[in-house]
Amino acid sequence: MWRARRKAHLSYPLFVNPLCPAPRADTDAGRCVDLPVVDEQRPSYVGGSAAGVRRLHEAVAAFLQDGTLPSAGCAAVRTVPSTDLYRDDTTFAAFSVQQQIAPNTDDGARRTALCHHELALFGREDLGRVLDLMCGVGGHLVALKSSGLRWKSYLGVDVNPLALDVARRAAGADAPARFVKADVRDWVPGEGTADTVLLTYEALNTAGREQATRLLTTVATALSPGGSALIDLSVGTSTATAGRDAQVLPDGSTAVLTSVEDTGSDSTQQVLVHTTHFMNADGCRLHFSHPWWVPSPGLLRSLFLDTGLEICSEHQVHAFTDSDKPSTANAVQFVVVRN
Repeated sequence: MWRARRKAHLSYPLFVNPLCPAPRADTDAGRCVDLPVVDEQRPSYVGGSAAGVRRLHEAVAAFLQDGTLPSAGCAAVRTVPSTDLYRDDTTFAAFSVQQQIAPNTDDGARRTALCHHELALFGREDLGRVLDLMCGVGGHLVALKSSGLRWKSYLGVDVNPLALDVARRAAGADAPARFVKADVRDWVPGEGTADTVLLTYEALNTAGREQATRLLTTVATALSPGGSALIDLSVGTSTATAGRDAQVLPDGSTAVLTSVEDTGSDSTQQVLVHTTHFMNADGCRLHFSHPWWVPSPGLLRSLFLDTGLEICSEHQVHAFTDSDKPSTANAVQFVVVRN
């Protein structure tokens, strides 16, 4: 009833600047560490009745046929950046935390192995002062603690207070870690206060061009001389065309419906994708749409240069994993330094 994208198996790495450290061969990359569980009293949106699941599949078929969204006519529907939902909607904030610790999602139990791979891309044994922008439940901190790498301190910044609660428990009492509840789009770091910066989970794709420029400026400001950052996002192509795609996630009650609404030239391309998640197929408990910005390679490189960053290497480490989200499997990881 719906079609799914086939995962591309691209070469690894895609590009390496010979002046930068080579990615580290991480023998622990496949090791998983469990994250703490969320309080079971918080709202749950996983699962649904058979009738509800049928409604969801019918909605997917209708969307692929003529673009009709399952939430059409629903007063609860909003089209807002996902960061706003994390900040303002406690129901969505709780759902997102559950997705980040679920055993069968990319953001859940499988995430630690992906984080190990990502940390190895820096090519350094000592990551020094680590700044994790949009840190979520602390997946990279968990991976950092079990990676065998050296690090001096960790600062996680996120707008979702429920995610930060989980991250603090994951840190434990002995880790040199602290957390700040803030919207990274507005938060300003100290100049040169981080040796390693993480901006992952396809954060730039949720930002749009203007806010992506601000986030990259934040990265450049925070980086110390000799430091490097890992930036993870989906990148478009010069041949993107309008169309629709759909995927039902493993929980059986969430559909990701994507429509490409705008394309441009290779040098300026911005493919604006609106993704609608139909949370809980039983009814209108949580529907929302959010913009998904996919820059072309040419536009992204220009943004890096304009904000004082230089690409050291490009990778696609998630392409070889089982992924429940096309955006995760197709994402490219950029290791960058201040130029």
